[in-house]
Amino acid sequence: MLPYFVKYGDSSGGSLNDICEKFHIASIKNSIPVIDLQNKHKIFSEEELLAEIDRHYHETCECGLKATNTIKMMAQNLYMAQDKPQAQVILKEKGEEMWDIETCQKWVENFMGMNSFKGKKMEDEAIKALKVHIWKFSVEKADMETDVSGACDLIIKQNNKIVAGIQVKPDSFYRMNITYVKELQAKLDYPVHDLIYDKQGDWKNFISVVSNFI
Repeated sequence: MLPYFVKYGDSSGGSLNDICEKFHIASIKNSIPVIDLQNKHKIFSEEELLAEIDRHYHETCECGLKATNTIKMMAQNLYMAQDKPQAQVILKEKGEEMWDIETCQKWVENFMGMNSFKGKKMEDEAIKALKVHIWKFSVEKADMETDVSGACDLIIKQNNKIVAGIQVKPDSFYRMNITYVKELQAKLDYPVHDLIYDKQGDWKNFISVVSNFI
């Protein structure tokens, strides 16, 4: 295993995540709406998802989505970003040197492939589970604008009116600086509840979230 992932685990956390966020390496503008991509195509593995991202860069798909970078290009952008002054500060704070291109490639594959594939799966599981437990409400996938600009994955409606939102994220997400996420959610006209799952895909606070609607 590459040293970076020995330190941070086989995930997309750590200093490269901080640098990626700082320079918007994998933002929708610089990649592709990954959840939307999975909604438009039948994708059965993270490897297929990575291949579809690249295909949507090289080809014009009838689904209407277009990738602005391939996985390899995003990895190269992440690698080069490490040399910028703000990135050097992040690395220095963690006692690290620049990570090699192989590490950056693996990190991007984890972020765009493994995390996004599991994220879509968990959103689907959340919708199914919530529909059973809060049946007096309707549960829907948020549109892309709400997802991106409001950091809200699902919306809860009652009598066709949105009463709340749900953000579905792994527990590792909340070990990062998520101030900007809360700022985005604060702009919405309804509260957004965090539905958290662990590495095994088990819900950590499902009952707590459901209790908001009982």
